Amino acid sequence: MTFAQTFKKYRKNMGYTQQEVAEKLLVTTQAVSKWETGAGNPDISLLVPIADLFGITTDALLGNAKKNKEELSSEIKSINSLWNCDKEKSDNYGERYGKLYCLLKSNPNSIELLRSLLNLSLEWLSACSMELNDNKKKEIVCNAEKFAEKLRDNPEDIHSSHCLMCEIYFRAGESQKADTELMYFSASGQYTRNRVKYVHLLMEEKYEEALPYLEKSLEQTIHWLHWDVRKLELIEKYLTDEKTKMRIAEIRKKIQ
Repeated sequence: MTFAQTFKKYRKNMGYTQQEVAEKLLVTTQAVSKWETGAGNPDISLLVPIADLFGITTDALLGNAKKNKEELSSEIKSINSLWNCDKEKSDNYGERYGKLYCLLKSNPNSIELLRSLLNLSLEWLSACSMELNDNKKKEIVCNAEKFAEKLRDNPEDIHSSHCLMCEIYFRAGESQKADTELMYFSASGQYTRNRVKYVHLLMEEKYEEALPYLEKSLEQTIHWLHWDVRKLELIEKYLTDEKTKMRIAEIRKKIQ
């Protein structure tokens, strides 16, 4: 949103006319009109008085305020759906990546945004590997490493970030780093190793070789699901308060 759009939005929210704003700020109505059309900008000394008049911060006035979670999620979805058929495939990925990356600067701790950028990094490398030069690949990989590192502060994203980085390294031709990521999975259990193995084989279009690993992964998923359900029944037996019952009911809905 431009300064002109932001200014007009907050003026209308406050119910002021251009003339009323002009009188309160001791400027002309013509000056206020120019601010709203983008034909001119207020003097820097007026930014604080304008923000005070509208009951907002100067960051919000200048469009630098952090978005709330709902607004941010909506914008991320909108960017991820962008696709211009008149543009080259790599340019489309580049445009989406650039917009998300800019959004990250003002929302550096957004888990959803970091996930989107990490997934898009893999998509871009997978779809345009032949079109991207080495420097661009290195840039994508370097940024992806930063996204993954931040995501690992969130326990839910530890496994998935390692898996994605393994595939990103693989697509970027950095096999040594991909092997290093695989060592993490070796330490974290056979289930994850099987999953990573079949994902890699599918990426290489080795469908027949991938099938046994996928089968093992599914068997282990079912085994651990049954084990977890039994533990859920144990918790249900000992915790009988209404809040816990509601929580367990919600969990059961998720696994049905």
